[in-house]
Amino acid sequence: MTPGDPASLGEVDLTIAVTVGQQVVSFDWVRVMVVRVTIDHPTGDPTSPAGASATNEFVYGWNGNLEVDVRVKVEPDDEVVREFFTDKLRYEIDAIADSHQEGTDVELTWENEWDSNATMGKGVYVAGLWESLVIFTGLPPENDDFGLKTVTVQVRHGADVLWEGETEVEVFFPRDEANHPGDDESAPDANRSPNWFYYWKRAVGVPPGTAALYNHQLPMPGNQEPAGATPAMVLWQPPPAQLRPKNEIWLGPLARLADQRSDGSNQEVTGIDWFANAMYHEAAHVYQIAVADALLASETGTMYANGWSWLLAGGSWNNRFLLGTDGKPGVPDHDDDGGGEVDDTDVPVELGWGWPEMPQDVDDVPLDTDDDFLPDSLDTPDVAGPEAHAGLQETIEEGTFRHRDWAAPGKQHRTDAYDD
Repeated sequence: MTPGDPASLGEVDLTIAVTVGQQVVSFDWVRVMVVRVTIDHPTGDPTSPAGASATNEFVYGWNGNLEVDVRVKVEPDDEVVREFFTDKLRYEIDAIADSHQEGTDVELTWENEWDSNATMGKGVYVAGLWESLVIFTGLPPENDDFGLKTVTVQVRHGADVLWEGETEVEVFFPRDEANHPGDDESAPDANRSPNWFYYWKRAVGVPPGTAALYNHQLPMPGNQEPAGATPAMVLWQPPPAQLRPKNEIWLGPLARLADQRSDGSNQEVTGIDWFANAMYHEAAHVYQIAVADALLASETGTMYANGWSWLLAGGSWNNRFLLGTDGKPGVPDHDDDGGGEVDDTDVPVELGWGWPEMPQDVDDVPLDTDDDFLPDSLDTPDVAGPEAHAGLQETIEEGTFRHRDWAAPGKQHRTDAYDD
C-alpha cells in the first residue's frame, strides 16, 4: 500500500502481531478507513501575481455582497465515506470588520450553518464535493478590513479534530462603484464619491489641515492640474463673493489612473500612488493660500476680505501688496481704478489695472513682484507660480502604497498593474 495512491484509499484491514524472536505469539486485526481530504476551492496563492486568480481573489459586487464558495473533496467518494463525513466538515473564514460579532457594518451568512453557529459553515455533499457558501453583506468601513483572509476546514468527530487544512484568499472592493458605507464625501453638485476615493483616502491619509472631497466634474476648464483642484484658489473671486473653505481640495476621476510626477523626477505613478501625489499636490495649494493670506493679515478694507487674490483664470487686478506709509492704496489723491473714489479700499482695487506697471511713486509694498500669483516668500529660482511650487510635493514613488491597495482593478488584484 503506497500512501497517496488512490488504490490505498478506502477500507483497509490492518493486522497487528506480537512476536518473540521469529514466533508470533499474538495477533489481531482492525479495519480502518483511509481517506484523502483536500480543499478544492478556494485554492492557490493570492499573494503572488503568478498564483492570484478568480479561485482565490474575491471582489464585492455592485449589490454589496461578497461570496466565497468553500468546496472540499473527500476520496474515495463512496457511500460509506459519505455517510461518515455527513455533519463532520466544519468551515470558517476570517472576519471582515464586525462580521463575526454584532454584524452592524458587515453581516455574515453561511448557506449551511454549523450547529446553529452563524460564524461557521457545514459542508454538504453536492455532486462529488462538500460545499457551503459564505456571504458577506455590506462593504466594511475601513480600507484595512479588506485583504488577506484565511479559510479553515476541519473534520470533526465530536470534540476531536481528525484533520485540519487552511487556504488563503484576498478580499477586494469594486474600484469604480460607489457602494461604500460612508457618508458622501463629494463637492457640491457632484456625484457620490466612488469606492476608490473613499478607501484610498483612508489608506494614504489626508494631509493635515485639509478636507478632501470628490468632484466628478474635474478637470475644470483652464485648470492646469486635471486630477484635482483647490476651489478657493481656482475659483477665487473678489468680495462680496463667498469662497469655498480654504482648506478644501477636490479630486476627480483622473486621480485614479496615472500621470508623471512633477517634482522633477518625471516618474510615472499609477493608481493609488498617483492619487496620493495628486492629493498632496492640492494640499500644497492649501498651504500656499494660508501663507499668502497671512501676509495680508494686517490689512483691512473690502479689497482684502477674501484674502490673497489668485485669479488664476485671468483677472484685471490684484491685492497682492501691503498698504504704504500713507495707509492708502494706489497713487495718492488719484482714482486709480475709476471707481469714483480716491484712495479707497473697495473692490475693484484702487491700485488699478496692470499693476505693478503703475507710477513709481506708489508707496505700496508689492508681495508678488514677478506677478506669478505666488508670494515672493515662496518663490525659488526653479519655481514659477503656484502649480510649479505644488508640483514639488509630488514625491511619492510608484509602489509606495501598493500594499494598501485593495481595489479591483488595483495593484494587488491579479498582477501588480493598477488597471487589472
